[in-house]
Amino acid sequence: MKKGTIYHANSKTTKSVNTVKVAKHWDSNGKNPPRQWLHNLYIREKVLLHPLNWHGGCWFNWLQNKYFQSPSENALSLCCGSGQNERRMVQVRIAKKVTALDISEGQLKRAREESEKVGYDQIIDYQHANIQEVILPENQYDSVIVVAGLHHLVNLPHVFKQIHRTLKPKGIFVLTEYVGPDHMDYTPWERELIQKTLFSLDENKRRGKSLGYLMERAGLQTREQAILRDPSEGVNSSLIMQNLRNYFNVDVEIEMGHSLLRECLYDLVDNFSYDDKKDQKILDDLINLERSLRKHKIIENHHVFGVYRPKYK
Repeated sequence: MKKGTIYHANSKTTKSVNTVKVAKHWDSNGKNPPRQWLHNLYIREKVLLHPLNWHGGCWFNWLQNKYFQSPSENALSLCCGSGQNERRMVQVRIAKKVTALDISEGQLKRAREESEKVGYDQIIDYQHANIQEVILPENQYDSVIVVAGLHHLVNLPHVFKQIHRTLKPKGIFVLTEYVGPDHMDYTPWERELIQKTLFSLDENKRRGKSLGYLMERAGLQTREQAILRDPSEGVNSSLIMQNLRNYFNVDVEIEMGHSLLRECLYDLVDNFSYDDKKDQKILDDLINLERSLRKHKIIENHHVFGVYRPKYK
């Protein structure tokens, strides 16, 4: 195999997902996605940055400070979408070169356009690829980063094997990810809890910014609705951590929480101002409710941020 080349190969999967449909979904829906819970800086500080003992507003700055005080040679980003994470990696000097893969040509087109606008088109190489089928070059990258992409993948054993293969011996694997029930198939009482929590908010906080109407229902979908909209949504999310631990040791791992915040604040996060004390109180109450329920093992963690090192026998 020629060094540095990404090869395409067929891989068997335990579930069948129409990858053409998935790619088309992201082609058409990836341009202006609804704002999610972690887009809110106050929430991000509370559930991720404070546990990391970092107050810089962005976990990429923490990552650069802890692991890449001098930029590395090569980084790989999987399921890159519209490219904002790769641009941030270059901006904070995590790597001199970034290779980024995605299955959606539409998303890659947007990523390339935005990269060119800021002069990063010679630094970030966006490639069309299905990570569930490619063979990655051996010992190629100093870091591999996946942001909310693994829960869209069926063939997790192949993916983790390839990430392990392509990392240099002292490299790191970084992810921030949903690891809850497959297809967001919450229990009935979890759905009731999330719905009641949504209705505890005032009406002015329940009006979606991008959708433009009063949210009468939390951002919940039934399993069937989730599959119909995007068959890859949470397809094997419950198996992510056990597959990860087959190949990697924990360097840093943060449990960011259950899906209560994710579902309740779907498209509503911009209704809460970072420096408004009343808004902070509402968000604190939601965060503390979730933490209390997790502490008493009434709900489980669904979201993880982690930095991992490859295992070797």
